[in-house]
Amino acid sequence: SSGGLTLKTAWVCTELVLESCFSVCVSNCLAEMVDFRGLFDDPESSDVIVRISDEKTLHLHKFLLIHKTKAMKAIFGSKSEESLSGEVDLSTLPFAEGLEPVFKFLYTATLYVPENRLHLAWRAALYLQFDEAIEKIQNLILELEFEDLTHPEWFTLFASATEGDLSEQHPEVTAKIKTNIERALGNMKSHN
Repeated sequence: SSGGLTLKTAWVCTELVLESCFSVCVSNCLAEMVDFRGLFDDPESSDVIVRISDEKTLHLHKFLLIHKTKAMKAIFGSKSEESLSGEVDLSTLPFAEGLEPVFKFLYTATLYVPENRLHLAWRAALYLQFDEAIEKIQNLILELEFEDLTHPEWFTLFASATEGDLSEQHPEVTAKIKTNIERALGNMKSHN
C-alpha cells in the first residue's frame, strides 16, 4: 500500500510540474506574440501598482514584469509584502525618473527617453535587470555622435557608467562615453 501512495504522490507531482510548465510556456508564448501597448498604465486590467514618484504611479501587469525583468521576478516570486499587496514603491531610487520609459519599452518595444534622462533610463534598466532595455539603451549610446548630447549629458552618462562595477560589466559603452568626455574636456580647454 505504501507503493500506491508513492505512485499517487508521483502522479500529483507530475501533474503539478506539467501544469507549471504549461503556464510558463503559455506566458512565454503570449509575451512574444501579443501587442501590449494598450495595457501600459491601464488601471482596469493591471494587477500591480508601481510608484515611481510622489505624484506618479504606473498600473502594470505582474506576468509581464516577471517574464521580462529579473528584479520584478525576485520581488513577485517571493512572499514579500510587495508581492502580496501588488504595490511596489520605487520612488526613492536615485534614477526613478528613468523607470517610466523603461517600463513603457516593456509594453511597446519603443524606447523614448526624454532629454537629459538617458543615464537615468540606463540605470533603471540595469536595476530592473531588463536585458532587452539594457541592450537597446547601450546600443543607442554606442550610436550617439559627440554632437548628439551636450557636454553635461556626456558627463552624467560617464558618472553613471563609472558607478559601481558598470565599467567592467559594460566596457564598450564605458569606452565610448569616456572618449566623448575627453573630447568634451578638450573642447572646453580650447574655448578657454
